[in-house]
Amino acid sequence: MAPIPKSVPQPAGKASQNAILAGMVLLIVVFGGIWWIANNRGTSSASDGASTSPGFHQQTSPVPTPQLHRVRIGTGALTVNASSSAYFTLAVPAGANNVRLQGRFSATGGSGNDVKVYLLSEDQYTNWQNGHSTPTFYNSDKVTVSDVNVTLPNDAGTYYLVFDNRFSLFSPKAVEEQLTLTYYQ
Repeated sequence: MAPIPKSVPQPAGKASQNAILAGMVLLIVVFGGIWWIANNRGTSSASDGASTSPGFHQQTSPVPTPQLHRVRIGTGALTVNASSSAYFTLAVPAGANNVRLQGRFSATGGSGNDVKVYLLSEDQYTNWQNGHSTPTFYNSDKVTVSDVNVTLPNDAGTYYLVFDNRFSLFSPKAVEEQLTLTYYQ
């Protein structure tokens, strides 16, 4: 009869070392699995209410960077007849912000080489046309040359840039302008 192998008892220290080693390997596997899931399958926060499931990849849309828009006003030169005015309509679209009208203008003609320039909202323009006193975004009064640097309200609106020569009964005015409407959208 063949002898029955007997298990050889191992010293107590060797068994506890193996248990500690097995526990460490198990912890490394568990933490490695958690790291892999968090980095490869997507996560979602409790605040957004979304759930994460196998195969689900959550992507966030990048926030679009506002684009600067520049609108050149006019062609650079205009004639404003005597006892008359001329205007440009400035349309500011919805969602526009940091809206500004900037540039320079100059007038020649008549005894004063002057013109009045206004920047008005739609309601202000209606009041001005009807001869009523109204606040303005810009009022140059009678000048020969002036710089314009006006901030307008954010969001949509229609504005009127008026070159006024109604005070001159006989002389037309030649106006040179380099004006630009800028906004971010």
